[in-house]
Amino acid sequence: MRRGPVRTAFALITVLVMACVASASAVEPLWWKTVLRAEAGHVRFYAFAAASSRAAWVLGERIGRRGYARPVSYHWDGERRRSSALPSEPTYPRGEDVVGTRLSASGARNTWLLLPGEFGYAGEEPEECGLTPVPPEKRRADRPSRLLRWTGSGWEDSLTVEDAVLMSVVAVGSGGAWAFGEDLRGPVVFRYDGTKWTKKSGPVRVHDAEARGSEAWVVGESAVARRAGAWRFDGAFWRREQGVEGRQLISQAADGQDGRYAVGMRMSPLATASSPG
Repeated sequence: MRRGPVRTAFALITVLVMACVASASAVEPLWWKTVLRAEAGHVRFYAFAAASSRAAWVLGERIGRRGYARPVSYHWDGERRRSSALPSEPTYPRGEDVVGTRLSASGARNTWLLLPGEFGYAGEEPEECGLTPVPPEKRRADRPSRLLRWTGSGWEDSLTVEDAVLMSVVAVGSGGAWAFGEDLRGPVVFRYDGTKWTKKSGPVRVHDAEARGSEAWVVGESAVARRAGAWRFDGAFWRREQGVEGRQLISQAADGQDGRYAVGMRMSPLATASSPG
């Protein structure tokens, strides 16, 4: 599989992880400094989360031989960075799609890392001229999804999901989290209440998610009508936001005030839209 256009650009450009730091004088501009440098040609970064200036994490992949890669993680404590070993490092084909939210932090002790699973498919799209392509059918989860939580000194397993593929994780509050994905029947949501995980079905195939207060803001498409859009999710109810147009929304972010931006794909390669505040 090929990486989507937005994530590909990010992976190629982000050879350095940089931090914006304030200068000595409040009237002078902010400056950037390098805090982590990738090994050119061997490591790619594709996810970043920060709880504060002294607690940040980077997720990427180390490129191996024969077209395979392994996930790698780094932690920055404000003074130095160090590699953070994962409980296991599954191998996967180099160039897999990097979509969804793989790292999320709401605090130094509520930080989550997602290693997504993968579906196995049956059937192939017909290549004969004049026939309507039929998408392959999902049969099972070939690779389990794994959610890891930061303990303060390293990552530990919190949940392994073998009957669904998770694509996004969002840290909420001081000790909660949501994970969004899909099983063979449709979209699912996993909720962590600080003690245990619970699962329920959902109406949205989530492409990207981000916490805002006690809510999760997501972009994706409705499971039934397959209409792209943006939603707010408070753990119980989904509320569709108005004013976002796009065939497929990929990512979104806050504008620092009361609005948000969403990035999507239409007939043109790239389009942006701002949701009302």
